Amino acid sequence: MDWGGSDYASEAGAEIEKLLHAAQRWDQERQVWDADDWLFELGYLGAAKDYGLGIDSNEAAYKAAGKKIEADALRYGVFLVNVDALLHRIRQALQIEAKEDA
Repeated sequence: MDWGGSDYASEAGAEIEKLLHAAQRWDQERQVWDADDWLFELGYLGAAKDYGLGIDSNEAAYKAAGKKIEADALRYGVFLVNVDALLHRIRQALQIEAKEDA
């Protein structure tokens, strides 16, 4: 269809095609990592500090931290698995540190 000398359908189709190619490229480049591997360099206590967790943090704080960790990874095209297990190990590390400090 042509309105005023411009083929809008063709232009829209070209834009849609660009978006589809970009989505396919991103899909091919994404990765799946274990959450422990993603935060390996930080360590459990470093991750706790970076994501605002402490010995007195409640379950809601841990859930929020898990969402932040996943969002940070997604910015790099990485999907994380075992985030709940990672959060459990962070909690354990904080408990051990608290016992050692007591």
